[in-house]
Amino acid sequence: MIKTDTLQSLEGEGYVQEVLKAREIMEEVNRLTEISLDTRSQAGFMLDIVKSLIDREPIELVITACPDYSYDPATRKFTLRTLNNEVGLVTQIATDALIPMLDILDNHVIYTKLLYAQSDIEKENQYIRKVMDVSIAQFEEAIEQSSVATFLYARNLVRERKLNFVSTDSIMMSQSIVTKELVEANRPLLNEANPDDIDKLVSRRKDTLLRMYKNVIPTGMDEDAFVRERVLQDVLEHITIGNTINDERSNGKRRTLVTLSVSELTNFFNFLRVSARTPFIRVEKTY
Repeated sequence: MIKTDTLQSLEGEGYVQEVLKAREIMEEVNRLTEISLDTRSQAGFMLDIVKSLIDREPIELVITACPDYSYDPATRKFTLRTLNNEVGLVTQIATDALIPMLDILDNHVIYTKLLYAQSDIEKENQYIRKVMDVSIAQFEEAIEQSSVATFLYARNLVRERKLNFVSTDSIMMSQSIVTKELVEANRPLLNEANPDDIDKLVSRRKDTLLRMYKNVIPTGMDEDAFVRERVLQDVLEHITIGNTINDERSNGKRRTLVTLSVSELTNFFNFLRVSARTPFIRVEKTY
């Protein structure tokens, strides 16, 4: 295992050519329009590429696989009328947006794994279950079937593109990166959140959340209070995802998150973390 955690250290150890190659790859990735990495994510992602160039071990791109909620094909907005068992909308968008980057990595012989983590926490959302009138057991069954559909979808894309160095052998992660237990363990961190940041998210997400949940807001509960509750839950889940991936990176995994979340939420992937940050790729599409 390569334990060095900075590009400068690797250059000092004689891996100058590998660092130069990683910079070249990053320049190509930065020219893509459908995805973006902030400065710190670029540093972490480049470090993983350099290590892969040295030892030929794969980098891993982690996509949180969204359940297959019904949506309007014309607007790509969730209708939440039904919970289906095919590839979820967010999963499709994220996978499709990654293809140009996978082409680049494959051209440079960077071994890459696509990993899909099922969002088990979704089944705990009583409001979304109520909107679609499904039980936890039905939710779990739909997610299991969507896992199979997601595997086939990604495998076919990789084969169609003739991506020789992209692996889909173990495409579904064996564990969820955001479970009820993990979320609850991180809940005390919400006390450290900046109230202004939460207020901005409430303002930005209000229309979307009310459109999704309008008919299931508990009787007597203020709309603003409901929206704030859902926003805080979203924040907590993003903190949890970031912490989980960061722990895995600390144990040697070369994992980078892939997300469609708004920038105000992606900030929480590295909440209260100064160093050893979780890199993430943001897909520049709305849904």
